[in-house]
Amino acid sequence: MKISFSLLIALTLCGFLCAQTKDPIVIIVEYKLTHIIDSTQPGNPYIDNFLLLAGKQSSWYDKYAIGIKKIGRAPAPGTTSSGIPLSAFTDQNKASIYKSIDKHSMFTELVLGKVEYVVSEELPLPEWKITLETKNLGGYLCQKATTRFKGRNYEAWFTNKLPYRTGPWKFGGLPGLILEIGDEKKEVLFNFVSFYTASEGMEGLSENRKGIRISAERYRKIMTAIDNDPAALNNSGGGTGNLVAISVPIGGSLPTMPKPRKINNPIEKNDQ
Repeated sequence: MKISFSLLIALTLCGFLCAQTKDPIVIIVEYKLTHIIDSTQPGNPYIDNFLLLAGKQSSWYDKYAIGIKKIGRAPAPGTTSSGIPLSAFTDQNKASIYKSIDKHSMFTELVLGKVEYVVSEELPLPEWKITLETKNLGGYLCQKATTRFKGRNYEAWFTNKLPYRTGPWKFGGLPGLILEIGDEKKEVLFNFVSFYTASEGMEGLSENRKGIRISAERYRKIMTAIDNDPAALNNSGGGTGNLVAISVPIGGSLPTMPKPRKINNPIEKNDQ
């Protein structure tokens, strides 16, 4: 069978383009999440920082320490607001959210019991109502938009000066990057912390093809079980396995430890 020269070139070009599956990172955004995970303790919220890495057609989101390592940098010495050393965060305790915006798909990458899973589902597209109200965030003029998403009513601030249709966590679908978003009850709030453009040489974004695929329904059942009994995950080997040392001066006393929080107010509610 003869193959024309033009067809051969086309096949070669196709093979080359198909191999280029990584979307170059363009921007890096840091957010501070404040989440009242225990409704009986509104004054004791969960607080942590997260990184969003965004390209033209995709984005990746996870805790700050894991995101810093993903872009090839070492986190500064210190601990999280929960007292866990930043050095403790590795691929063994990630819970990343990868969005393929051009393919309308979303993948949650997580490790449970030292086994890596990938939850594949359709990219959520909230029904946004864009208003004329504006405010400045980080030097960017942002516009207000509202929606009901995953059981909560949200108010978002996005800027079309950064034309990336994504944001923290599972949010996206606006004609610009979401810099701040929170629910009307002020139980969940993602605040903008910092923004900078990616440097050359950073590895691009792509779907994780190594993990075991599970359905979104199976994932929800697993996370509900963990929320109800976090110790079960630790006993299975899926926890961080880290203890935080507390220094007590001679003759001193142990500091008063905060009351343990229950996880009875997840970000994602049952109704959509």
